[in-house]
Amino acid sequence: MNRQDSYELIYDIRTHTSAPFGSPSFALVLLIVLITAVVVTRKSTNEKTAKVLSFLKPFFCVLTMVSMIIVAGPSIEYFWLSRMLANNDCEITEGEVENLHRDSVHEGFKVNAVDFGYNEIANTQAFHKTGLLQEKSFVRICFARQSHAILRLEVRR
Repeated sequence: MNRQDSYELIYDIRTHTSAPFGSPSFALVLLIVLITAVVVTRKSTNEKTAKVLSFLKPFFCVLTMVSMIIVAGPSIEYFWLSRMLANNDCEITEGEVENLHRDSVHEGFKVNAVDFGYNEIANTQAFHKTGLLQEKSFVRICFARQSHAILRLEVRR
């Protein structure tokens, strides 16, 4: 391989995972707290403790469900997108970055007439880091067909 064909890996979804709150264990902890509150409320002989826990149960229930949804969404997305990349069930484009535009959190560009755009603060497992690409950089991108989510990004050295 000559120097012109050498690429630097910038992003691969299979090696970059980030679950909200660090990991799904946050949702599990909340679920354990909820179950404990239910059990203690039923077995409690202290009326004051039972009232406090009865008041807190709906709060923990809602918080547990919301956290499970927050954790599950990116986990499901990661599973499908990484599987897509592993099975080579994605499109690949290679060429110069054109029409690069960015603001504080959004970046967009074209490569071979394929539009890409992402938001740095988006809750996604696909590539979404702004500021790493330059106009006229030569890149190779593996992306999801429908969403154009970037699964693998390489820049020619």
